[in-house]
Amino acid sequence: MPPYQPPGSGQTVEAVVKWFNTTKGFGFVAVSDGSEAFLHISALEQAGLPAPREGATLKCEIGAGKKGPQVTRVLSVGDGGAAPMGNRPAPGRPAPIDTASLANTVEVEGTVKWFSPERGYGFVTADDGGADVFVHVDYLRRAGIAAIDTDQRVALAVATTNKGREARAVRLL
Repeated sequence: MPPYQPPGSGQTVEAVVKWFNTTKGFGFVAVSDGSEAFLHISALEQAGLPAPREGATLKCEIGAGKKGPQVTRVLSVGDGGAAPMGNRPAPGRPAPIDTASLANTVEVEGTVKWFSPERGYGFVTADDGGADVFVHVDYLRRAGIAAIDTDQRVALAVATTNKGREARAVRLL
């Protein structure tokens, strides 16, 4: 459980839920300044709120967590954002690419170092000699890819974040 931080100790911001796993009790939000923050279920429970849906808007406080920015307090959860089930792509079909997520990315080819479907992420060794690239299962799903295998060749749209290089789009080669 994340450490307790008193109310008012973080920066108040607007954020959108990128994803939230109710089984594991955590997820991530996209903060209005373009950064990301970890969201633990305890922040929602302290506010007496249920787990949010993908795309829901939050008014929250962001503070320092063990591994980076973290939602320390949820002030409110908005309704919108989550697409109705009828508007989501059919299973196995690619989701529309969010062009905003491709801003400030570069295309890099590489080889899958490892990928764990159970964990929902893995890493690609980039051909450009830079640091390995983090790949989250959400970006595979958006491309209509179920999984990637060790030593498989891929092309990635790569963004550099405060945690390192991350894939924002994936294409099989």
